[in-house]
Amino acid sequence: KMGLPPFIITLATLTSLRGIGLLMTNGNSISINNDAFQDFSRNSFIGIPNLFWMVILVGIPAYIFLHHSRWGRYLFPVGSNAEASRLSGVNVFAYKLGAFVFCSAVAGFAGILFATRLRSMAPTALQGMELTVIAAAILGGTSLFGGAGSVVKTVAGALLLYSLTNGF
Repeated sequence: KMGLPPFIITLATLTSLRGIGLLMTNGNSISINNDAFQDFSRNSFIGIPNLFWMVILVGIPAYIFLHHSRWGRYLFPVGSNAEASRLSGVNVFAYKLGAFVFCSAVAGFAGILFATRLRSMAPTALQGMELTVIAAAILGGTSLFGGAGSVVKTVAGALLLYSLTNGF
């Protein structure tokens, strides 16, 4: 509604929520003492780590939702040309808001999964990770200006970047 680019709004929200997290925790780490929660990231199912199953659990529905539903077919044009979408009768604000809510939910889920690996969480634990995530998406062919992207290619970009990071 403010007319600012979504990228700027995202970074502003990130900064404000990170500040709220620092205020809520006084900048301290929070330890997690639940054995089931802690063991989740170390366990596997049929030889595949649980955390990779979570990639599949999020990736397949996201692929179907974005590439095989009316919502996804409308979302991509909203990202590339919001004015043309609006003139075509698409509620641009609702689609953008839905995209932000979906991304926030997935990011929150990723934060919970990261906490299972660390067995604790600090408000500054993933500081700088946003650039890695953006790089993975761009490697997968997602446009920073909207309208282009693929779940499968983004996951491939993330796997490539993760492999390079571990290799180095």
